[in-house]
Amino acid sequence: MQPLLRDMKESYDIGSEQDPLYSNIWPPTGVQDGFQETISSFFAVCYEAELMILDAISIGLGLPVHSLRELHTAQTNELRLTHYPEVDRADFANATRIAAHTDFGTITLLFQDNVGGLEMEQPPGSGVFVPADSGGPHECIVNVGDCLQMWTGLHSARHRVHLAKSENQGNMVPARFSIAYFAKPDRAALLRPLLDSLVDNSKPVQKVLTANEFQHMRIEGTYA
Repeated sequence: MQPLLRDMKESYDIGSEQDPLYSNIWPPTGVQDGFQETISSFFAVCYEAELMILDAISIGLGLPVHSLRELHTAQTNELRLTHYPEVDRADFANATRIAAHTDFGTITLLFQDNVGGLEMEQPPGSGVFVPADSGGPHECIVNVGDCLQMWTGLHSARHRVHLAKSENQGNMVPARFSIAYFAKPDRAALLRPLLDSLVDNSKPVQKVLTANEFQHMRIEGTYA
């Protein structure tokens, strides 16, 4: 019997210090002192970048400039530090570093090293994945998430991290590191189309989910 597909990774998640529902768990005093200050500062920089990108998307779609920004005031975002450990190349026969998926939120800012393995489905819905290799230490990849797709019709980026197609064909695949900043809507934000062209009046009216309801639905479907 073939083993179930599994992800070969470990991660550390950080949220906003302003989040009233969930508190961060930081390393104790004496363990990586300075980590909390550094990560909190980086989180704030990512949030400012998020707002500027959302304004640019709003302008590009012909929406009022702050249409998307105004749905992201509570900073209910996540910053994820991910380590993909060194593994035997043969392990990829029945596993992957992270299986194909889309992100739940609005946009994702992704930073990665040069090990490789990130792949994007192109074109959307094709089942064909192409490498998205690192363009250098200062590159940031911006992925569309599910909430932005529901608001605007832009395709949510389906992606995975698999075996990098590198020249190194040794038995061991080196460790990989990445940082992902998941920009998420305010929990009470409604996920209804923002563009008239996306509204189909011929279909029955369906319940409009809040961002919080949608995220819990996705989590239950992923981890059930």
